[in-house]
Amino acid sequence: MVLPRIKNTKKLKGTYLLPYQLRLSVCDAFAEKAQALAALFLPTAQVVISAENAHITAVEVPQQVHPEEYRLTIDDNGILIEYCTYTGLRNAMATVAMMATATKEGFLLEQIEATDYP
Repeated sequence: MVLPRIKNTKKLKGTYLLPYQLRLSVCDAFAEKAQALAALFLPTAQVVISAENAHITAVEVPQQVHPEEYRLTIDDNGILIEYCTYTGLRNAMATVAMMATATKEGFLLEQIEATDYP
């Protein structure tokens, strides 16, 4: 299987451990869809929507040059997804799943800052 490469990425130092019981914060309009995406892409995770202490925070931002563009930041604070459209959110969640390595404690991800679009 050929995995797409992220167009613009900057590696940060360290890794982030995303627990199997993860909390997802997202705007109301996409909450159910985002929860379904997380369950689809990270099937061993138990996903709950929670604005407090979220592991993944998804924020809708004004449209960029590419409607399906997203920005992804993974650091010590967790995972931040900035997206313009539902497709951008879906693509970002797929990228997180593609980067995740399952361990006993949860999903291990490299810390990065990235911007990508199809």
